[in-house]
Amino acid sequence: MKRTASWLIGGALLLLGAGEVWSQSTDRTGLLSDRQLMRMVVNPAAELFWSGGGVEETEAGSANRAPVSDERWTQLANAAAVLQESGNLLAMDARARDADWTRFAKQMNAAGAQALAAAQAKDQDKMFEAGSAVYDACYACHGKFIVRPANSLYKQNLPDDAFKPPM
Repeated sequence: MKRTASWLIGGALLLLGAGEVWSQSTDRTGLLSDRQLMRMVVNPAAELFWSGGGVEETEAGSANRAPVSDERWTQLANAAAVLQESGNLLAMDARARDADWTRFAKQMNAAGAQALAAAQAKDQDKMFEAGSAVYDACYACHGKFIVRPANSLYKQNLPDDAFKPPM
């Protein structure tokens, strides 16, 4: 019995050590590209999460997008969990580009955790706040790491009243 326990403990320690080596590795073999991770994992999860909060203005009037079923709340919680874990994926040494990248990844992780807590609490006000936190994490990172033309509105600090929609 002691021998079996020793093997189990030794195996667990070996696996924990292997996980530590993986997280510190810069080898990208088997990883999605950053663009794939965004397009296939992060963006769909964020869009799904955002679809469950706020009010949508339509020609017919205002429509509250709050979930009305347990199934929908579960979908939103799952999307939030993907966002939280995506922060961890982005912070891996194989992906981390610099200290800002890691800071933004941690911001995404925290926003995902906030979103998960809001969805699990089925709290519409907290969902709205968490949706803003997710947006802020995305916006901050994209502001640095997505190349945009110098005259892009994204790169300028314009007051809200300076934006004129096209006619």
